[in-house]
Amino acid sequence: MVRIILVLNAAWLLTVSAAVAGEYAIMKVDTDTLLEWQARYDQGPEVHYDEALDTPQGSFSILNHVNYIPVEYNQGNCGNCWQWAGTTTLAVALHVSHNVFERLSVQHVNSCVDSVLGINCCAGASVWDLADFYNSVGFLVPWSNINAQFEDADAACDVSCGSIGTFPHYPVLAMSAYRITTRGVGQTVAINNIKNVLHQNRAVVLGFGLPDTASWDNFKVTFWSNQPETTLWNSDSSCGSTYTTTGGWHAVTCVGYNDNNPSNRYWIMLNSWGTADGMRPNSLYRLDMDLNYDCQLWDPVNSVWVYNLSFEAMSVTFSSNYCPCP
Repeated sequence: MVRIILVLNAAWLLTVSAAVAGEYAIMKVDTDTLLEWQARYDQGPEVHYDEALDTPQGSFSILNHVNYIPVEYNQGNCGNCWQWAGTTTLAVALHVSHNVFERLSVQHVNSCVDSVLGINCCAGASVWDLADFYNSVGFLVPWSNINAQFEDADAACDVSCGSIGTFPHYPVLAMSAYRITTRGVGQTVAINNIKNVLHQNRAVVLGFGLPDTASWDNFKVTFWSNQPETTLWNSDSSCGSTYTTTGGWHAVTCVGYNDNNPSNRYWIMLNSWGTADGMRPNSLYRLDMDLNYDCQLWDPVNSVWVYNLSFEAMSVTFSSNYCPCP
């Protein structure tokens, strides 16, 4: 039995519906749900940091552990970004721990999560639910299995769970969620905590919220669709804004960083929105490392502040029989 720690974001990965602009789905979330997410994050256990590891200035990436085809790494109109981010971290762990370079099926989760957990296809869920799903199912399915390639970009949800081939597969014994502390500790500690996990060859998933349509259009259209992968994104302009009914959340995967240039420090983010017609040939963008990690949005319904950035982790215990088992 082999125990691996994976990094995911769970606190922002619930949804009540998906909103689409240019086939870039986000998760639409009401304010009561936001408070539930924040409480779940605050109450969650903290991930283990390896104190023996340095978190040096420089360039570091674990993208070489991700088996993906950028043009196919695209959720389309389906609001299941949490599945893409989570599945990517599992694939990284499989390669790091067992040298199995596999593209894992997102469709398997999307098609079967309703029958396993009662969560609608393309509706989203938390990473605790993702762990519950795999704890119940007990295995990961390769993308190459019958009907396991992603077909729900149109959000039609017409691939039945029973039609997906489950052999071969990779046995999983258990998963659970953890948080990475980035709030209330200052920028330097927040950055070093994230770096520490990356240097353990673990992917980190960021969930982030934007307050309204204008903010999302700025990210989707102005930035993602029309800027090259070398351009930095910073969401600090939303800090202190009021969260509206047109706001929402999205989950992406952090696969590295570069802070060689003190005035141009960034995280390397993998996004499940394809290639933006070639503008994003690797499905990547650069997130400004010099963020306000304590950024909050105002919830006018409950008259409270909610954090709009969250970094979390999961542990997974693989069966020692980790091969593609018949």
